[in-house]
Amino acid sequence: MNPTTPIMQTIWGKIVLDHVADTLEYTVLLLERAYEIASQEEKMHAAYGDVLIKDKQNLQDILLSLKTLSWDECITTINSLSLGRLGTLRKYEDEARKERVKALRDEARKRMKSLPDMFCGTEDECREDMQVVGQLTRSLFKLVSRYSICLQEKKKKRNVLDFGDLEHACLMLLVEEKDGILSRTPLAREISMRFSEILVDEYQ
Repeated sequence: MNPTTPIMQTIWGKIVLDHVADTLEYTVLLLERAYEIASQEEKMHAAYGDVLIKDKQNLQDILLSLKTLSWDECITTINSLSLGRLGTLRKYEDEARKERVKALRDEARKRMKSLPDMFCGTEDECREDMQVVGQLTRSLFKLVSRYSICLQEKKKKRNVLDFGDLEHACLMLLVEEKDGILSRTPLAREISMRFSEILVDEYQ
């Protein structure tokens, strides 16, 4: 990763933002449904309507602004998410309706509370972590590559193949690469002339 690349523009950063956006969109739908239920009854609409609309609009505004904010600004914005306080319903008889709205709001609040953990840390903290992990990953790749070479040499000396070798050797017999382009080998073309279909059982 280029050390100057903003976290927002890394593959990982984009995945995080997409998840945050999806969660906010779903939360907006929850609040829209809560408003629909509340608006069906005059007394509840008077007590809850304005707050539900304001909460929904707030989340929609944040959703639209996500890609214009820096990573750290996103963290600050997401950490400040909250729902407004609903009005009081005294001697309200439709308890089932009230519970449905409450359940939708509780689910919306639960989704919102899950978002801060997605960011893991500030821009500087994430960049430092990715650089450390990058160094470890490159070292691991080199180690695995060396191990693979040594293993192949040992197997060649003993004239043995494992199951993976059988798969790869088969592909090497059927496919060849020239100038970065894969094409069928003469053997593959010969086999294709003899068979219209080949069934491979339980290919791993």
